[in-house]
Amino acid sequence: MRRKKRTGILTFLVFLIFVFSMVVWASDGIEGERMDTEDTETESVIRESEGRESQIQEESEGIAGETFTENDVETETGIEDSYVYDGEVFSEVNEYSARAVTKGKIDYTYWAIHQGAGFGNILEDGRDLDHVGCIMLKVGNTWKTAYCVHHNADLKGGHEYADTASYLTDSNKKRLTGLALYYGFRFSGWNPDKKTVPGDSDKGKYTATQVMIWMIERGWYTYDANTYAFQLNTKAINAAKKICDKSDQSPVGSSYDYFKTIYSKMQTFGTVPSFTYRSENSAQVRNMGYDFQTNQYVLKLTDTNNVLSMYDVSEVPNGVTAQKTGNTLNLYSSVPITSAGVIKLSKKSFKAETAVTVWSDQTISGYQQIGTYKEPETADLNTYLKITAQSVTMTAEKVWNDSDNIYGKRPSELMVDLYRGQSKGDKAVLVKTVILNAENEWQFTVSDLPQKDSAGGHIYYMFTEREAAGYTTETTESTAGTRHWKFTFTNTLNSGHLQLLKKSSDEALTGGNPCYTLLNAEYGVYTDRNCTNSVGDLITGESGWSNTLTSLATGTYYVKERKKPSGYRTDDAVHEVMINEGETTVITLTDEPITSWGQFRIEKSASDGASVSDTIPLTGAEFTIDYYGETGVTKENIFDKVPLKTWVVAVKKTFDGQNTLYKAELEDTYLIAEKSDELFRDRMGKAVLPLGTIAIRETKAAEGYLLQGYVDDADGRRLNNYPGESVIINLADDGESASFLGEDGLKYSNPVFRVTNELHKCSIQIMKSTADEKPLENVIFGLYDESRQKILESQTNQDGRIIFSGLLPGKYWLKEEKTGNGNQLLKEPMEIVLPMVLTEQEVEKLKIDKSQLVYDENQQVFKLYDRIFEISNAGNLVLPMTGGDGLVLPDILLLAAALLLIIGVCSFVYRKGKITAR
Repeated sequence: MRRKKRTGILTFLVFLIFVFSMVVWASDGIEGERMDTEDTETESVIRESEGRESQIQEESEGIAGETFTENDVETETGIEDSYVYDGEVFSEVNEYSARAVTKGKIDYTYWAIHQGAGFGNILEDGRDLDHVGCIMLKVGNTWKTAYCVHHNADLKGGHEYADTASYLTDSNKKRLTGLALYYGFRFSGWNPDKKTVPGDSDKGKYTATQVMIWMIERGWYTYDANTYAFQLNTKAINAAKKICDKSDQSPVGSSYDYFKTIYSKMQTFGTVPSFTYRSENSAQVRNMGYDFQTNQYVLKLTDTNNVLSMYDVSEVPNGVTAQKTGNTLNLYSSVPITSAGVIKLSKKSFKAETAVTVWSDQTISGYQQIGTYKEPETADLNTYLKITAQSVTMTAEKVWNDSDNIYGKRPSELMVDLYRGQSKGDKAVLVKTVILNAENEWQFTVSDLPQKDSAGGHIYYMFTEREAAGYTTETTESTAGTRHWKFTFTNTLNSGHLQLLKKSSDEALTGGNPCYTLLNAEYGVYTDRNCTNSVGDLITGESGWSNTLTSLATGTYYVKERKKPSGYRTDDAVHEVMINEGETTVITLTDEPITSWGQFRIEKSASDGASVSDTIPLTGAEFTIDYYGETGVTKENIFDKVPLKTWVVAVKKTFDGQNTLYKAELEDTYLIAEKSDELFRDRMGKAVLPLGTIAIRETKAAEGYLLQGYVDDADGRRLNNYPGESVIINLADDGESASFLGEDGLKYSNPVFRVTNELHKCSIQIMKSTADEKPLENVIFGLYDESRQKILESQTNQDGRIIFSGLLPGKYWLKEEKTGNGNQLLKEPMEIVLPMVLTEQEVEKLKIDKSQLVYDENQQVFKLYDRIFEISNAGNLVLPMTGGDGLVLPDILLLAAALLLIIGVCSFVYRKGKITAR
């Protein structure tokens, strides 16, 4: 009775192409069973970038937040729901009939929803969507939920599919459809054979799932494999709202809510746990920490994406175990993991529980024929992280600083404690105590120490040494390799140190003199007074400070100089010194500088031997001595040098008990203080001469002597090249004393230097003439000494001239012995004093030429050594005058002149004549 009604309904409906999805279960009658197989094609659809998680969540939340108003909902009333079974229409209330389908057909059941609703072209495919229905297919004896995959798609007939929209060849659409079917609605417990039908709640969920499949088919919900992006556009949202809100649903609005739930699950299907990465190469390395309570490495990772429950741990490194607790992954390892180990998590594979089904219009009785297509299974989704369980290595090393245990105080072994803590220097926990000894070469290494604790905090390790009696410990921390730290304990014997300070015993004498140096004095340090058991050497530097002998056991030591520094005498004493624990003892020692104690002597003599005469003494001669505080001074470079000190000494007359000597020495007795620097003196105040160079030269002759002497040594060797040239003498270090060395390097064992000078000889010239100034020839004159003994006699030449030369200074008598016919003899002998002495005033007053005179500094007078007399009937004395005229004393004044000459006062008259001087 309801066939006519069924025919009308079928005529009204213009079926579009529906695609059904069918999930084949492993065994008949067990609904919801899933098969775990791999499909690499489907796996690629899963999102591979964790960075898309936030975007997916936002899109899901955006859709979930959509709401509808009453104006958006089309309500269908007064139309009774019905279902279709194999071409027969039955009411939904009580009527149900299962019939065998014709050959080549598939049994199906259809519950109409919104029959005749008239949605219009909502899917924009050119056809009206008149209603939505729930479909189930019978596979064997089992009924499965089915969906229309392609709205109004055409079939060629039977099971053959006409791919007019290329839908089933679009891999992304197929993958998205698989996800929609996986997360969408599936009937559970309904069996059309038993006349069970879905309620409104299930119809709404079914509608939501069908709408999601259509959104994918229309291309309004897409997936970009390149950017890992899911996109649900505005058309999809609007269409989904409209269709879902037309569904039979309970409660109202639950259909679209279910649509949003499906969308959210699809969006998060590719989400991986927050601590993993889709690529093994880009996986982040996480460090495991050590749990000292369970004695294993642990790592707890919380998945903030809340998807960990969907994954299984499929691969772990050797020695690592993994446990899942809710959203936390717990990893454990009993051994360190030095290089990054890979952990792989895999999502369970799935396949759609519904076959993809397509139906279309047919000409047979206006009904539709059905075709099927099996959706490929989805492969596993893998994600990765890397872990390490890093360990560190600690080495304790002992270094002894005790002169190779020369004192035998080193212990046979030493204990070192290894601690760990939460900061550097923290000794919270004693980890291990190790023993260092000669057998392990005083070194021990502890390996596989955890680098971090279970909370991820860094663990700090340190060694501490237990006290070694009699030693002081210095700890040095260094790196010996990757995550390998070494603690070096340097144990220094608790002993004292010894250092020497060398000084000059007379720093005022040696300071600034390069001939004296404190460099390279060598002292031996001994444990016995006999200085046989040496424990080290002390060698001084320029400053006098020596090196330091360390690690000397406390006690008494003996110090003795083995090598003196240049310029000093050797210190032969043995010095005792006490070494105290932990102290540096400084012993200060002095050396005596080498000087000339005997000095040198200058002896003065006259070339004709007259120096012994008291009448012509050599006293008053002066020598200038320049001192240079260096060696290497020569006659060639002496003018480029500046003397450190200059002294002037005067020759004095001495008597040695046998002989009279004229000498000078570098002592206060001979020193002319006003012309000299201070003498060098030793600590006793005695004048000494330091090492260096002296230059000796005569700078003033004795009265009556010429300043033209030569210098000879005690052996008669001539030391200067010309009279007045300086003599260079070096005073050098000769071991324990000073030696005088000549410029040629010759050593003077007897430093006596003899200087010979010539007397300043005088002359008397007589010019004999007549009263009218004509020369008288053959006039005889006799020259007598002070005692009136004749010493010379001569007669005038044709010029009337006689010269008595080479006369020593003194008093003479000149007597005319014989004269020519008609001329008178001098009545009395003429007294002549050589040289003639004139004061400054007399020279200035008489305008005497000073170049013909010799100035005597001691007496501060001028002396005339060459005297000229013109003798006629009156004897006249001629003096050298400036301007060319001579000063003549007439014969009438001779007697008075002689007297005045004796007392040093003369009266002079001028007369033009010849000036002669010799």
